[in-house]
Amino acid sequence: LAHAAHIPAPWSIVAGVGAAACLSIRWPTLNYSLVTTTILTVTPDADIVAGAVDKTLAIVVGSIAGTLAAFAVLPLSARYSMRYNLAASLQLYGELLVEWAAAVHEGRVRPRPRDTPALERTHWRARDMASQSRSVPIRILGADTQAHRLQERIEELWLTVPLMERVGGMELTDNVCQRLGPALHDVAQAARQQIDGLARVIRDKGAKAPMCSTGEPFAKLDAAVEEAASGGGFTARERAAVDLIRWSWHEVTRELDALCDAVQPES
Repeated sequence: LAHAAHIPAPWSIVAGVGAAACLSIRWPTLNYSLVTTTILTVTPDADIVAGAVDKTLAIVVGSIAGTLAAFAVLPLSARYSMRYNLAASLQLYGELLVEWAAAVHEGRVRPRPRDTPALERTHWRARDMASQSRSVPIRILGADTQAHRLQERIEELWLTVPLMERVGGMELTDNVCQRLGPALHDVAQAARQQIDGLARVIRDKGAKAPMCSTGEPFAKLDAAVEEAASGGGFTARERAAVDLIRWSWHEVTRELDALCDAVQPES
């Protein structure tokens, strides 16, 4: 503009920035035009056109380099974030199990997953990071197949959350709480210990895989239920509630054992 219309450089800068500002006001989607114009004209050289061309080339090269770096860095960053959030959500789930069992043992209202916003937040974050890490599969960087396999297994475990919430809403008599409380507490503690080991493996691929430890405590819970039921220790309504609790915790321990098997080193 300065060369074509023989306008002094300062006035050509004002005209360019002003025109870009008008475009940004009229069409907000073009708001970067103002930024671009300002970059091109800031500290101009003696030849403003040549300086603008140089700056344009620099912007193009920088944009291409930034895009390529983003394609390489963002999936890797998403993988690390996915592992961290998977471990965090799993540990929060373990805390929920312990609190749930303690509530049964003490005869109070069971906690609801919706009362722990961090539980759903970390779960959503892990799913989001898993999606981002899959969005640009650059094979040269290597695929973290273990993390994605664990994420799929944890999604299966998360299907037990609404189940626990539904079962937790039932009214339990003191008789049920007293008979199931101690055994259920042992199952929850074993599950929590196993979950802590799983979280370490998820965060650190080099960590030692934990052993599946919920089978024996759950067998004791099952035996306690059968012993009480065979001796007429439960009414029909209590037996229905007990069977639902046993079934829900069976699903929890089954999914935890499947997750534990998923982190075992391949032979």
